Amino acid sequence: MNTVEINSLKKYSEFTTTFRIPFKKANDVEAKCYTPMDVIDAWKEVCIQALEMRMEACLSMLLKNRDRVIESDEECVVFRKPNGHLHFFNHSSFQAMEALVEALKEEGPIVLDSLQVDQLLKALYWIPEKLKKDHQEFGFGELISCLTCLAYKA
Repeated sequence: MNTVEINSLKKYSEFTTTFRIPFKKANDVEAKCYTPMDVIDAWKEVCIQALEMRMEACLSMLLKNRDRVIESDEECVVFRKPNGHLHFFNHSSFQAMEALVEALKEEGPIVLDSLQVDQLLKALYWIPEKLKKDHQEFGFGELISCLTCLAYKA
């Protein structure tokens, strides 16, 4: 059922659409049961590529700004970019990306910690659109949803 309500005094129109979807049980052919690792495995090559691109970008930015370092210790390097913004190169984040790339390249199940999930989500944010096409019937949104779910559980 569709309705349109026009309120001339308050100067707005309100549109309402109502529809029903009956309850339905999926049959075996329609059911798509999978684990987050099934999705990550399908997107493994893109994940590796995204992490490697992000690690390269992080190192490149650090190299370009090495003369603008404000503070550096065993945890991170803080520098000021030419636009005046502070930027942090976090050693543990970089190491988490390196370890995750190695784990993804190996065969078998992997266990991601919260820092690795966080870094992978950041890396995937920057990938070009052409890499976001479906992989083994799993969409990019399913990958992000699975990683977000893992981040909440970690």
